[in-house]
Amino acid sequence: MKDLSVILLVGGKGTRLVSLKEKNKKIPKALRKVKSKEIISHIMMNYIKYDFKNFILPLGYFKDYFIKYFNNKKVISGKKCKIFFTYKNYLDSVKKNNNFINILLVFTGLNTNKGNRILKIIKKLNLQEFSITYGDCIGNLNLKQLFNIHKKSKSIMTVAGTNPDSQYGHFVFDQNKKIIDFIQKPKLNNIVNIGYFFCKRETVKYFEKYADLDLEMGIMKKIAKNKKLSLYIHNGFWKSVDTLKDLKEINKLLLK
Repeated sequence: MKDLSVILLVGGKGTRLVSLKEKNKKIPKALRKVKSKEIISHIMMNYIKYDFKNFILPLGYFKDYFIKYFNNKKVISGKKCKIFFTYKNYLDSVKKNNNFINILLVFTGLNTNKGNRILKIIKKLNLQEFSITYGDCIGNLNLKQLFNIHKKSKSIMTVAGTNPDSQYGHFVFDQNKKIIDFIQKPKLNNIVNIGYFFCKRETVKYFEKYADLDLEMGIMKKIAKNKKLSLYIHNGFWKSVDTLKDLKEINKLLLK
């Protein structure tokens, strides 16, 4: 785990998380604060907790925000950070297997989709195995357990999923459309993708072939159709932060 790189996807516009007051002062989702820490810090801390310490951010929009943030970031989870802007320097530090948190910041284009951002990183670093995660979710996944299950699996990619709470109240009704009950925001039956991926070297050819179709609808879907994708079900805490409403809700939840 110590030399495995985590590709943290933060290159999007984040247009849904802007209030009317912030039209001229946009802040990337990953740098929004939840319980006094930025979302990206929560994500990295959970990985670091399970001994993952190498992170790559394929930047797009808000590039300068992330560069400024990490240039001022000296410590995460009690460990010193080293920030890199070239692939070579990052690789050299990873190979030394020191106790630093290694963070590579690279610009991968403004309108590049997730699949192609990841592909650029794979090619430049010749990655054989790697992890991918979204930059707008917070969860308490046991990433060591997820990784170990992935390693033992015959699948080439493992992705985490959970059954979240519905954001709506649900009616229960009989065949005559008479309502017999109302359930406020119940758990959904479907398992949704929560964006924690572990990939083996065999996934690289899928990125090379299907990156233009993006990560989920191209690469992940093609791997699934070939029956090489495994699901890890997470039963603990997880929430995505897509809107200001989500941001307020997750702050309230974590304060409890």
